Amino acid sequence: MQAYSKRFQQLLVVTVLILATILTACGDINPTPNQAAATPVPATGHATAPATLTASLPLGTPTPAPILTKGRLKEIFPVLQKLPEANNVVIHDDWSGIAYKDRIPLDNQKIHYTLDRQGNQFTGSVIYSNGQSYALSYSPFAGYQEVIEEITVPADVMSKFLQMLADTPVYEGRFTASPVATHTDDYPSLHLFVNTGNGTLIFSSYSQQDDFYPWSVSFAGRQYSAEDASPFGAFSLLKPYLKKDDFQKLVDKLTPQAVPTGYPTIRPPQNSAVLTAVYNIPVKLSDIYSFVIPLNLAFSADGKTLVGASDKGDIVTWNTVDGKLLNSTKGSNETHNTIAFSSNLNMMATSSTLYYYPNTSIKLQNKNGKELLSLAGHTDEVVSLVFSPDDKILASGSLDRTIKLWEMPGGRLITTLKRQSLQTYQVYTIAFSPDGKTLAAAGGGDTTTNQYPIILWDVASGKEIGSLPGHSAPVTSLTFSPDGKTLLSGGNDNQLHLWDVGAKKERLALTGPTSIHELHISPDGKLIATVYLNGQLNIWEAATGKLLFSGAANPAQPNKYPDNLARLAFSPDGKYLAILSGGEKEGTLRLWKLNL
Repeated sequence: MQAYSKRFQQLLVVTVLILATILTACGDINPTPNQAAATPVPATGHATAPATLTASLPLGTPTPAPILTKGRLKEIFPVLQKLPEANNVVIHDDWSGIAYKDRIPLDNQKIHYTLDRQGNQFTGSVIYSNGQSYALSYSPFAGYQEVIEEITVPADVMSKFLQMLADTPVYEGRFTASPVATHTDDYPSLHLFVNTGNGTLIFSSYSQQDDFYPWSVSFAGRQYSAEDASPFGAFSLLKPYLKKDDFQKLVDKLTPQAVPTGYPTIRPPQNSAVLTAVYNIPVKLSDIYSFVIPLNLAFSADGKTLVGASDKGDIVTWNTVDGKLLNSTKGSNETHNTIAFSSNLNMMATSSTLYYYPNTSIKLQNKNGKELLSLAGHTDEVVSLVFSPDDKILASGSLDRTIKLWEMPGGRLITTLKRQSLQTYQVYTIAFSPDGKTLAAAGGGDTTTNQYPIILWDVASGKEIGSLPGHSAPVTSLTFSPDGKTLLSGGNDNQLHLWDVGAKKERLALTGPTSIHELHISPDGKLIATVYLNGQLNIWEAATGKLLFSGAANPAQPNKYPDNLARLAFSPDGKYLAILSGGEKEGTLRLWKLNL
């Protein structure tokens, strides 16, 4: 079976439904999942709210209450009369095509602007990208490229733009009449995010045709629709300064990245005596989707239970001794980007993906799958989540190139980590040090020089404290050694790097057969387990880099997608290795005894 990208699989399932919905009513173009404010609200308090994307509010800021259900935005929300004074604007100008060739989107161009007020002008970065982000494809075939440049917009022009948004006539609810225009095959979209100081105001359009409407408008937990072209007219004021054509020319000059033609075949097991099979259990994960991909696997602290999660949000718990099913919670069947477990397994954090819309929310759930809180604040999809070792902080990494730290269990936003340099990159993977004082983050990089650094952050101060260069392709996995002295990183360059955290230098580099999907280190720090995108499992000696074992993570279906997308977990005593593999409608849980 061909290794089609994750996005492509999803589109095969939903495209017909999306197109049918569009033809029925434009109001249904707007995404439906509720997303609550960064000031947390219990899930039951907004279960029936019509919000597409709820704006995040700074800590201590009361939610502005609307005084009307129809009228100009500044009339409905008086706080928006000061919208022209806003200091931060984010614009997503995207063309996400549905046509694929050799597993690469033919038309997946995005221009993302981030602009901050600096005196009499707004300055910031513009990022022009082409191809599919690895974090949304699980594939090195994505051919992703980007160009980052500085950009400036006069403050008076931006103020006029913001004034036009504030003057936009809207009404509460969804647009239900016939659309003025429909989607094209390219699925263009335009999203405007304005940090008002009282929450984030969001305008979203699903076409870039002149005078198109409706627009979806979200603010303070409420959803509105705009029935005229005012927002498009406002955006047109900025066009002369956004230099879209110039950046297209820059991208055209880039040398296309070499794209692999397929995964290498897994060779026969080496040193098979290292692993002894304990059990092999089929796992029923989905009755709807053809493909199921595991997102996480973890042992309980006492080693008595195993908990696994799929990309459809299914949560399954087994007895470690005999593999007996203890509990199974059906997910929402949304496609999840990432699922993180707290160390005590009593809470999990999830983020899901929406089609042609930046789903930016994070949901906190208990171990039974009940939603507790929903957090918002990112301006692009959240693709990495991790709890601190003491479970007091949740870190979220996003394609918006920021990391947010949230206080647990209440959900208060503590701080946002973002590089001061113009060179900011998408965050695919993050990891806390064992003492919780340092956070490592990595993912994207400079596609023109093939430099993909790992950034180290001081959690207490929120300051960048180091950079580890070395990878030449996207970094896909990070983890610290139990003593915190070594950081391990794996990437699409087939490399496993071991870094001396104190000296900020590479200690060891190990080469695998293809891109690293996941890596773990044993509780005693002596063994490293890596699983690659071709489904190969390697076990290394951490001190020397000696390869102790090599074979298929899923021996029954080697080299078959998505069976090769496995998740790993060492038992707390380090004597066992559990592997959860994907599959067609069901996966496989294997427990191996380590004979080392």
